[in-house]
Parts: sequence; C-alpha cells; structure tokens
Amino acid sequence: MTNIFSKLILLQQEVLSLKKLPLNFQGYLLGLFSKIYDSSQSDFLICFDTKSPFQLIDAIGMDYYDAKQLIAQFDSSKKEMTLKSEYGPLTFYFIPLKTPDSKLTLALSFSEKICPDTLSFLELLLKALENQTLYLSLQNETNTLNAQKKLNDLIKSINPSKELDFIEKSCPLVSEFLNAERTTFYIYNEENNTLEDLWAEGLGRTLDINLKPGEGLVGSCYAQRKPLFTNHPYENKSFEKKIDEQSGYKTKSILVSPIFRDQEVLGVLQILNKKSPQGFGDLDLQAIQVVADTLSSHISLYSMICSHFSSKIELDSILENMPDVVYKLDEEGCFTFITEEVSKWGYHQEDLLGKHYSNLLHEEDYFKVSRDHVLPNYVGVVTGDKGAPGLFDERRQGDRATKKSRVRIRSGKRTTLITPLNKSNNIFYAEVNAGGFWIKDHRFRQKFLGTIGIIRDITSKQVTEEKLQETQDELIQAEKIAGLGTLAAGIAHDFNNILTAINFSTDISLLLLDKEQNSTNNKILKQKLNQIQDNVSKASDLTSRLFSLGKSDGSKLEMIAIDEIIRDALSIIHDQLIQKKIKLTLDLDPSIPSSRMDKVQIRDVIVNLITNSMHSMQELCKTNNSSLNDMEMKISSSFLDRNIILKFKDSGTGIAKEILPKIFDPFFTTKNRDSKKGTGLGLAMVFSVVQNHGGKVTIDTITQETIQNVRDSFRDDLTTGTTFTLKIPLEQRRVRKKLPEIKIDNKSSKANIYIVDDESFILDHLESILKEANFPRVSRYSNGSSVVEALEHAKNPPHIIFTDVHMPPLDGLALAKLIYRIPQEKRPKIIAVSGKLTPDSIQEFKKLGVLHFIHKPFTKEQILEALHESLNNHPNF
Repeated sequence: MTNIFSKLILLQQEVLSLKKLPLNFQGYLLGLFSKIYDSSQSDFLICFDTKSPFQLIDAIGMDYYDAKQLIAQFDSSKKEMTLKSEYGPLTFYFIPLKTPDSKLTLALSFSEKICPDTLSFLELLLKALENQTLYLSLQNETNTLNAQKKLNDLIKSINPSKELDFIEKSCPLVSEFLNAERTTFYIYNEENNTLEDLWAEGLGRTLDINLKPGEGLVGSCYAQRKPLFTNHPYENKSFEKKIDEQSGYKTKSILVSPIFRDQEVLGVLQILNKKSPQGFGDLDLQAIQVVADTLSSHISLYSMICSHFSSKIELDSILENMPDVVYKLDEEGCFTFITEEVSKWGYHQEDLLGKHYSNLLHEEDYFKVSRDHVLPNYVGVVTGDKGAPGLFDERRQGDRATKKSRVRIRSGKRTTLITPLNKSNNIFYAEVNAGGFWIKDHRFRQKFLGTIGIIRDITSKQVTEEKLQETQDELIQAEKIAGLGTLAAGIAHDFNNILTAINFSTDISLLLLDKEQNSTNNKILKQKLNQIQDNVSKASDLTSRLFSLGKSDGSKLEMIAIDEIIRDALSIIHDQLIQKKIKLTLDLDPSIPSSRMDKVQIRDVIVNLITNSMHSMQELCKTNNSSLNDMEMKISSSFLDRNIILKFKDSGTGIAKEILPKIFDPFFTTKNRDSKKGTGLGLAMVFSVVQNHGGKVTIDTITQETIQNVRDSFRDDLTTGTTFTLKIPLEQRRVRKKLPEIKIDNKSSKANIYIVDDESFILDHLESILKEANFPRVSRYSNGSSVVEALEHAKNPPHIIFTDVHMPPLDGLALAKLIYRIPQEKRPKIIAVSGKLTPDSIQEFKKLGVLHFIHKPFTKEQILEALHESLNNHPNF
C-alpha cells in the first residue's frame, strides 16, 4: 500500500481534466477507483446509494451478495467501521459523494491500514470530483437553455406563407445542438395511418418515406410515445435498412423522440449519426425531450402545417446568429444591411452601411467580381450556368446566381475586434454566395431591389491549402533536383576518372619541365599546364555541385556564425559590387548564435543570390535607361523561434508571375546563355542547400506589371524588386574534432601500402605520388578480389589500403567489410577514393571504421594528408 498516495495523485489529475459529464457516471466512478486497488492484497470497494433502504450499485473485490450483507450494517453517523464478513472482520472507510442525480457512499477497505493524511487526501479528491461533475451538469443545463433560446429566436424569422419554413429551419439547429449530422421530421397522417417524412435535412422532401406505427425505430417511438436510441442500428431488429438503401445514406447511430400537440403524438423527430465516437447516450435522451417540448409548443402556436398566411419576411434574428456574414446591397451596390459578424474583420456595421462594397474587398478582387468591370468582357459569350462569372453585386437568381466565388477581404481599422487567430493578417479569404432580390409590383412586373449574399470566412482553409500546395511544390522541386543529382551520379565516376587522368598527365608534364632548362617556351608551357589544372579543378567542382544536388554530406558541417559566412561571401564579390556601383546596406544581428552548417555551401548560396540581384538591377537600368546609382541592395539577418532568417532585397526588375514557379528548376535561366552569366544551376543549388539544412526559401517580388494592376492610392510608393528570405533552423550538435597535424618522419619508408583501382592510369598516378614522397613499398591491385587473395598469403600485411569504391567484381565497400573481420591490432587502415561518393556510402564506410574519403580528381596534398593521418593512428606503426 506504499504507492496508494502516488496513485491518488494520478487520479486527481484525471478528475481535474474531466471535460464532459460521463454518460454512466457510476460506471465511470468505479472504473476510476479500481485503478488504486490491488486484487492480490484483498482490497475491497463498495458503492451504494444512501436512499432508504440502501441500494447496492456495485462492488470490487467481493461478490454482490456479500457486499449487500455488509452495507446493511452501515451506520451513516460513522466514518470508519469494522464489519463482519465472509472474509473475516474488515475495516471500512465511508466517504459520501453527491452527483447531479444521486447521493452515493463509497466504502473502502485496504489490506493494510492507511494513514490519516492519505484518507484526508482521498476525501478531498472525491470533493473535487463532486465539484467537477456539478460544474459539468450546470454547463449541460446552460447548453440546453441556449438551444431553447435559439428556437425561440427562430420564431421571429419564420415566413408564415411557407408551411415548412419553421420545420426546415429548425432541423439544422437540432442537429447542431445534439452534435449530429442530420435531422428528419416525420408527421403522422391519420387518413393513411402512416408516418411520412415531412422534411429531411440535406434532402428536402425527395424520398417520400412512409412508415406504419410500430414499424422501424420511428414507428416504435410513435407507438411507445417515448424517445429511443441505438448506436448499433444494423444490429437492432426494429431498424429499417431499406431507408438507407433508398437514400444512399449510412446510418451509424439514431435517436428518435415523439412530438406532441394537445396530448396527441403529432410526429417524430429523428436525429442521425452522433459525431462523437461513443454515439448517443442518456444525456442526449434528456436533451431531445427538451427540444421536442419546445418544438411542440411552437407548432401548436403557429399551426405550421397550414399554408398561405400573408406576412412580411423578417430574417434579422436568424441571420444575427449565423457564423457567416450576411449582407444586402441596394441597386447602386451600397450596403443597406450587414450582420454583426463583420466585426471579425475589423469593422462595425455602421462603418459599411451606406457605403459601396468596394470598401470591403481587396482592391484587385473588386475588379474581378464587379458587374461594371466583369460583364463587358462577356458580351456575346455563351457561358452556360456553370461558366457564368461570380459577382458580388449579383442580380441573377437560381442556377446562374453566384456560388462560392472566392474573394479577399481587407481588414478594417478596428483591429481590437479581429480574432487573435487573424490579427497578423492584413487580408482575409472568403467565399461569396449571392443572388438578386426581385419582387413583383402592383402591375406584376419584376422589380430589382438589390443583392442578398452570404460571405463565409475561409481564411483557415485557404492558409491550409496554401501550405499543402507549398509542401507539394517543394516535394516536386526536391524530386527534380534529386533526379538531376542521380543523373550526375551516373556520369560522375567516369567523368572524374577522366579528369584524374588529365590532372595526372599535367603533373607529369610539369615534373619533366622542371628538369629542363628554364627557357621562355618552358615558362609558357608551365603557364598553360597550370591553366589546365585550374580548369580541371573547376570541372571537378561543377561535377561535385551537380552530384550534391538533392543530397547532403554531414561530414562537412561545422559550428560557425552566419555573420562570418556572410562577410566571407561579400569578400568574394566585393569588387563586383563596387565596379557596378551597387549600394549595399547590411543589417546583421551579431547576437545570432553559431549553428552547425556547411560553410562553403551557405557561402555559395549567398554569392548566388547577390549575383542574381546584380543582374536583375542591371537589367532594370538598361530597360529604363536609369542611372547605375539607383541600384540598391539590402542584406539583413535576424533570429526568430530558433531559426536564422536571412533576407536579400534588391531594387531589380522583379520576377514575372509566369516564371516564378520555374526559377528553382535546374538549368532554367532568363539570361542569354551566350553572355556566360549563368548556367541555370544557381537558384537550384540555393533551394537544394537550404532544404538540406532543414530550411525554406520564400520569395516576395514586385514587377512593373504588379504596380500597374494595383489601383489603390495608398500604394503609390511601390517599387519593383525582389526579396529572397532564407529560414534555416538553428543546429548546435557537436561535431567530431579534426585530427591533429601530422608530422612526417623517416618511418615512411617502412610503410606497406596497397593501392586498388580498376583504372591503370589511376594506379600509375597514386604510385607516382607515393614513391615521390618516399613511400617505396607500394603494391598495385586492379580489384578487391586480388587484394583478398594477397592478404591471405601476405607475410608483411599492409598498413594502409587506398581503394576505389566502384569496381568489379568485388567493390570497395565489400572489400572493407571483409577487412573489418581482421582483428583490430592487425587490421590495415582503409582510405576510400572515388568520383562517386554518396552520403549513404560514406555512412556505410564509417560503420566499418573508415574515416578518410578522397574525391576524384584528387591532388597530391589530399593523398599525403590522409596517408599521414592514418599512419599516425595505426596501432602497429
């Protein structure tokens, strides 16, 4: 029993988190307290109602008969009693508990005596449960009163000239109150002795369903004159499956209640499919009776089944309770009515009444839904009902009226009225349904009185759709870039081998020239050979960039400040900025913490974005014949929600709307390729690098066309330009420290080295580098199988193995796995050399203890640095 107090703490948290009154409260109570009982320790719990005589509810730990005998000995004046039982004398603690509809007592017995503090805490816990259930019960009563108020308010909106107006408008309110999908009203027809569906929510009167009293749950409800429900209709014999087959609607749960008038059953109210998982319950039975009584009184008062009463249409009451904004325009398009719901966009009703609807709509959308601006474009065009344009000041009715036309709403000046969810938005998204309001004058001629419409706020839906579209676009873009990376990977190995051969031949040529006399021709040849090597390096870098698109190499990440990377990038492009007379403004936040990033890749991203901006601004200067002094660029950095935010804003031409979706596509460029300004890989690389760092790239751009389309006088200060925003999550995981500097000594002549590659010129190049650096003991192999055979017979096993990765029949990874089986003290160190090293293959090598990776084409320095580090960490060298 030592842990009972901790169990009570957990029960307290569960009680305080109770948000809804349980349908079976006594079952909930027993289930709750059964969690603190240990059946192996002879613990008992008895729950009984203290009304006279005592009524046993349930018991835990003993059978029903024994528990009933025990409660007969209960003395309500005592809190603790020792009672005789079949189990011997048992000490029980008695704790009272009031619920909304009963007065219970819990009798608790534990195998060990509990301390007074624990008992006091248990009493407090039950008091908290009592208070919580009382609060939830009052909340249910409040909801019931609200439902009655809505039905009362509904009466004011009824059009007595329509016999079904009240029933039609009541059904959705009943469904909403009971959290169900739909409501149907059945009326009893005395002549035919049938129950007929008078109105079915969502279907109207199209089904023509007739049931006899006693037939189906509806008929049973009528015959028994009481409400019924089932949460398993297809297992209930009374349920009529033919109605589902006729309507095509799947019934999952059903609640029915009789509607009385003058003590006679007028009809039956049917509610289908409770939206909560547990279905209908006892509380719903109570609620439906309240709703049925309210409906009965109103039906008796108004005799809604009669027809052709003459009355004025009064809609204000029902409209004010709608979540959507309802409006009415006069013939000139000015608001004559608008509901209070417009406050969620920052307006009072008086802000708009008497004013033109253009004051509410976004300036661009006004021209898309205005009769005066839209209809002239459709003169002589046959659109049909579905192709008809949507209009805010609609005059058409029926199928040609405006349905779900999307517009943007401008936020009003009363920002305190805007809901917290939308306070950050300057605009809202909405759907408009509108139609013309026509009447007949005294000569029976149609007269237009204005437009009546409903505006539904879909901002949340729009934001969700935009985020989904953004995610889909990012996935498509990532697939394009990854595809290019895969294509590059296919040729990278062979291409890098060719570059390695060119580099090797150049090295040999330079060595031979060094031995000749320094003539003028020799100097020219050396200069040209050095240029060849520079171009090989550039070609290798281009291959590497193509290969890395869509992939990331975690081995190159390091802790570095973004400030440092920006200034490093600016040092590269500084001269160009000055030469082109571009005014650069920096607004960098020095407090941004260092993050784990690939310094070279992020630097290249920054250089690419600055270069793009320069070209865009130069293009604008040429187009407008403006001064170069007008070119301005701003780079800013900030830190928000553990994200590094970089903004690159320029005063260039902006990006046209039609090409905006393509700018991150590999090889897409708007520049003349003959001008050698770009290959179309720059922004593709920007997207790939930022994505590989877990970030996002967004673009805000304004073109001359955008400015011309904006007709709001408050936006006269707009200028062309583009802002790229990079959002990179802060990453502060530690990285592996670099190995210490390696010192070369005379032991190099003793190192036994194997080199493995399926290309002979690569082997020539490696052997030349090693022997020139005083490593004479070099053995050559053309594949992994030859190495395995050599290791089996070697008297002097190698200290180091340089191996290619991709070679038949046994590749470098398979060779590394075989070598990994050799005991560590005798195992040679492996250095992987390849023109196609992927992050996945690097990870596989690292699992086998391989720490050094060299990309082809390689340099002498890379080979020797990896070799010396490996030897210095070899246990037997």
